[in-house]
Amino acid sequence: EDRLSDSLHRKLTNRFIDMKVSVLIRKLSKKEQLVPEITEDGQIEIEGQSIGRLEGFRFFRNLGSTPDEEKVLKEVTNKIVGPQFTLLANKIVKAPNQEFDITEQGGIIWGSHAVGKLVKGDDPYSPRIKVFVDKVAGEKVSEKVQSRLDSYVDQRIKEDLENLHKLRNDQSLEGEVRGFAQRIVDEFGILRRDSVIKEVTSLDQEKRGFLRAFGVKFGQFSVYELTSIKPYPTRLRLILWSLQKGFTEFPPPPPFGLTSLTQLPQGPEGYYPKCGFFKIGNVAIRVDILERLMNLIRVEDGKKGFGPSAEMLSITGLSREMFSEFMKGLGYKVIVEESQKPLNPPALDTPPGSQPDEKTDNQANGSESGEKDKELNTQVSESTLEQTTMENQEKECSKEEKSNIADKEETSLSVSGDSQAEGDTESTQEGEVVKEVVYTYKWIPKRTGPPKKKFTKRGTNNQTQRREPYKSERDGGTRKKFVKKFKPVDKKGNVSQRSKSNKPYKRKHDPNHPFAALLDIRDKL
Repeated sequence: EDRLSDSLHRKLTNRFIDMKVSVLIRKLSKKEQLVPEITEDGQIEIEGQSIGRLEGFRFFRNLGSTPDEEKVLKEVTNKIVGPQFTLLANKIVKAPNQEFDITEQGGIIWGSHAVGKLVKGDDPYSPRIKVFVDKVAGEKVSEKVQSRLDSYVDQRIKEDLENLHKLRNDQSLEGEVRGFAQRIVDEFGILRRDSVIKEVTSLDQEKRGFLRAFGVKFGQFSVYELTSIKPYPTRLRLILWSLQKGFTEFPPPPPFGLTSLTQLPQGPEGYYPKCGFFKIGNVAIRVDILERLMNLIRVEDGKKGFGPSAEMLSITGLSREMFSEFMKGLGYKVIVEESQKPLNPPALDTPPGSQPDEKTDNQANGSESGEKDKELNTQVSESTLEQTTMENQEKECSKEEKSNIADKEETSLSVSGDSQAEGDTESTQEGEVVKEVVYTYKWIPKRTGPPKKKFTKRGTNNQTQRREPYKSERDGGTRKKFVKKFKPVDKKGNVSQRSKSNKPYKRKHDPNHPFAALLDIRDKL
């Protein structure tokens, strides 16, 4: 029964289609004008029959069930779809840049349809474009689409990478500055500082000033152009870099709005600098945020230890645990301690009101003229009596209001106590505490040389014990202490006369010397 129903359904549909095809054949033979209808999803219908789907400048024709139907659909396609491509080409020429976009994989979209893709070119900043246009559309339509997409991609690169484009074409830069600028342009605006440490040290502040005019920042970890780390320039930079490397599948850009990545995606070598991030340990932080963070850390005392401040956590968007992993990557020692913190701290006493303060001020002012006040108290005017009575009435009213408020608080407390006793709400005791984890970071300097040798105390190691005397191989006796005997030798190699006699050497003086007599006396003494 199922097979019978399927075959019956198939024959009925074929008969229905054949009837529509026969209508199309009759109208084509009479050369009647066929008016196509394009639906919202791109379907082209003629006389109620869908002949295919139009996506951008590509037409996907429905296959006919019979040879006659296939022939008719081809004729209809050539006569009807061609003018539709011409109308679309005129639209895309006048379309603004806001209607175009470049996908993460290098595809070019017009509205919701793919019209081309980027292909590697001779220049990394000028990729070629392959348009998606069917042969049915013709060469004129293809040329219009090609020229429009070329202008869009060129303008998009100049807008998103504006400073790099200026830095590349500026002819005023010379020498080392010109070479370093070209290095930044070749790396699409971001360099690891350790890879260009020699070039950076050779640039003085005056030469760096020429590069800073184009937005170049010299950080502790990276050298980067500031505007190129924004989301859209970052996505375009990854596309151009992937085209230059010849990747078949482009690595994804980082999510918009994130300043740090804890779940690190896998990418080729050099992926994170091209994303605008610097990877340290298990965390990757955006290069400009990393420099701000290092300015905050540099102020702290790493030897004594410090904890994560609120600003450090807010600019990175990291939790305390992940921030500790980042600090480990920087070389800090992380100390984790637990402290107890009261859950409901006791409320502070309310500050004293303004009325007692005013009274004390008045009393202080009145103490200077206390004697005069005593004399004047006997002569109180009627106005002062009225004022005092009004003040007393106000005080009595305030006392009554305070008593009413106290009564209301007592009733509310009694009601809440009853509800807690019944189990409606749960309350915490005053002495209850909560455990809090405290993180402390201390700097551990890296040792550049070999570790120092540890020396033990004398007598505790076998190496420090007294050695046995040396025995010669000739007589087996112990070696005597070597005593060096000095024998002066003259220029000819003979032992001098001074060494032969034990008498002290007497120096002869020149008799013609004016102080010869004094020298003889000195030798005798």
